[in-house]
Amino acid sequence: MTENLAKTEASVELSDEKSSENLDYYLNKIGAADVIDRFSPYDKRTMAVPLILHLEPLPVPQKPSTERDRMVAFFEGQNWLPKQRQEATIASLTGIDETLRRAKKTKKGDPLRAQKSFLASIRGYDQEAIKDEKILSAVRIPTEEMTIIPDIDRLRTDRAALYTLADYLMAREFLDKAEWPSSNSHAYRDRQSYWRGFMIFAGQHAPEEVLKDVFNYYFDKAQERRNFWSEKFKNVNGKIGHLAVEDVAMTVIPERPVEEISYKSGNRPDIDSFNEMLSDKAVDELATAAAKYTDKTDQIMRYVQDQGMSQAQAELRVLGRRAEWHEGHIVGLKPIDDKPSPEAIEKAKKPASNASLKPGVRRLPGYDQERDPSNPQPF
Repeated sequence: MTENLAKTEASVELSDEKSSENLDYYLNKIGAADVIDRFSPYDKRTMAVPLILHLEPLPVPQKPSTERDRMVAFFEGQNWLPKQRQEATIASLTGIDETLRRAKKTKKGDPLRAQKSFLASIRGYDQEAIKDEKILSAVRIPTEEMTIIPDIDRLRTDRAALYTLADYLMAREFLDKAEWPSSNSHAYRDRQSYWRGFMIFAGQHAPEEVLKDVFNYYFDKAQERRNFWSEKFKNVNGKIGHLAVEDVAMTVIPERPVEEISYKSGNRPDIDSFNEMLSDKAVDELATAAAKYTDKTDQIMRYVQDQGMSQAQAELRVLGRRAEWHEGHIVGLKPIDDKPSPEAIEKAKKPASNASLKPGVRRLPGYDQERDPSNPQPF
């Protein structure tokens, strides 16, 4: 019954009617609902270009002092975005170990129940991150150069992917303000409708390169969020797993070592966790690439798990550039255009503990705050 209800709700969210409502809400918010039909394709394309403003890091002082600044500094450094206040607080301010310690020592309730609740919360963040990554992965395709890129034509009409990107834009706004409305509140639903309407509009009219850059930027963040919570869940489950009950257990996406991959009849690797959308040839190519980078994958994950590096830093240190991942394996390198500067590579080799962040577009001279699309009337 619950599963059927969830499917019905998801179907309603992705319906033509709901999409139209979101788009109308967005256009009303920016004051364009009554005139949009008179705009030329060029005008609409120009309206969607401010999407690139959301590729800028959020502004934060060199020495963060407020709660907001400390959170922003943490998440900019980790390269992911929290969707809930509790998630943001646990990850960036309280810390996993301290939150677990408080649960064990709580005097306001049952310590056992508190620990189980904490484990269930981490499990929830991890499952949500896995779901987001899966939705975005569904609009990516492999290339002959052994890279995986977004299929922009499909992205323009894939509401699940557009809404996932919209929810990350909303998460960015909430983090910037350090304010997370309750998911049951009108304020939350209004902002969600605004951002989803914005992405419906952008999907229709934004230039291909803009959509590609935005997709890649937030896909990386979705992956980093999944990596963070998957590792934290394993860590906490290992510490208090003997307390966990079946309803807190988690089924993860398989991530088998390449050498353990079995073969079907013929010579195609049986990799059940690869996306069903991939062709047999693509699966063969990805499996071959995964085998090629096995040592590099292991080395990067040791830096991440044992030394606390972010995945981006570890990739730069081992490979000298960012990697393409699929189902927990490196399968290639990002396009050469994305290669970091020698200075960035050196910085990644010796990451500063309190590295200052770039000032961002909001702090540049002449920046018009009122025209930022994160405001209700960006144009």
